Amino acid sequence: MANVLLSSALLFSRWIDAPVPYVIAARCVVASAALFLFLKISRSSFSGFAKEGQLTLDLWMLVASGILLAAHWITFFYSGRLSTIALAVVAMHTYPLMTSLIEPWLEESVEWKEYSLDIVLALLATAGIAYMGLSVAALEREGLFWGLAAAALITARNLVVRRKLSHWPSSQIMLGQISVAGLLLSPALIFYTVQQNFRPGLNDLILIVILGVLITAIAHTMLTRAVVKMSARTTGVIASVQPLYSALAAFLFFDEIPSVATFLGGGVVLMAAMVESYRYHQRSSA
Repeated sequence: MANVLLSSALLFSRWIDAPVPYVIAARCVVASAALFLFLKISRSSFSGFAKEGQLTLDLWMLVASGILLAAHWITFFYSGRLSTIALAVVAMHTYPLMTSLIEPWLEESVEWKEYSLDIVLALLATAGIAYMGLSVAALEREGLFWGLAAAALITARNLVVRRKLSHWPSSQIMLGQISVAGLLLSPALIFYTVQQNFRPGLNDLILIVILGVLITAIAHTMLTRAVVKMSARTTGVIASVQPLYSALAAFLFFDEIPSVATFLGGGVVLMAAMVESYRYHQRSSA
């Protein structure tokens, strides 16, 4: 259910008639308020999770991850507006490959026998991306690049969380990141309201609340609980099906049918990503 909700996020990039920075800023404000209320109701503590002497560093890492999350959401929404939803989601789901290529160097544990297969899978995914990019119009190609940027940003954010904030409760990491993103982007609310004289309609406001509460706060909380109760390998496989959910939703709501190039190139990319996700979780559990 969490993956179904998360895979519908890009639909809101089409439904909400507002500038992308405005949408993401409002999304963060609503989601952070919802998560804060959830943690208060569940009586979760908001302190005492940093390692001794590491609180300042943890806070800086939390700020950095929040900035990365804000940039990820903005680039991902731009991708969904410029290209087809299926193309945008496929491009974003190259992040498992990016993670597998970068993380061994950060850990200084590059095993070339294992790493060589990572490189082959990355080259395979690159070929799939290139095939899709050469087969679509210039505007969709720009959306594809925005999707790859979104993948790079979420890769960086995940690495920061995994390496620097893993001792914090995941729900509070999410609250901190969304709050930072909301504060960072809050000037966009003022700019578009005052300088651009933008006024969202009632329908847009309702959709922003749904995006913030249901798609962001609730879906991420559900996903966190799922990860706790399931193996990382199973969770990774389920998450890999998100592009299928997104493509199906785009067809149902926008009559958007992926091109043959998207099917073929996207299939290659997702296959490589799923294999890499499986290998990564296998290594992690070894």
